[in-house]
Amino acid sequence: MVVVHSRTTTSMSTSTAPRALRAEEWEEIAALDFVRDAWGLEAAATDGRTGGQQLSEATYGAHFDFVSGGPGFSGDLYSLHDDAMGGPPLVLIRTREGGLVTAPYHCPRWPRECDCVACAT
Repeated sequence: MVVVHSRTTTSMSTSTAPRALRAEEWEEIAALDFVRDAWGLEAAATDGRTGGQQLSEATYGAHFDFVSGGPGFSGDLYSLHDDAMGGPPLVLIRTREGGLVTAPYHCPRWPRECDCVACAT
């Protein structure tokens, strides 16, 4: 059973419910080199499927309009999980510049020694 909560802040009301990824979001995520490598995506599948189509067929994905309960990140958050339950989900966040990076806590050096792109945002 999935329980969906919603919360209200003084400035906005938002739902914590996930939504399905749109086709263009699958394509944007599949275009990331580390995602292509992790899932073995082909640049152009022989059957004509795009990278986003390949990824969406092998991955569970959800998009959240994330709002931090305290100081911290707010914005697009994507959670991807492979279809084999082979490890923790890949969590991506959108940077201020508009790109997607792994969430900071996925960096093994975070928070003390990390200087990766995700942690610098």
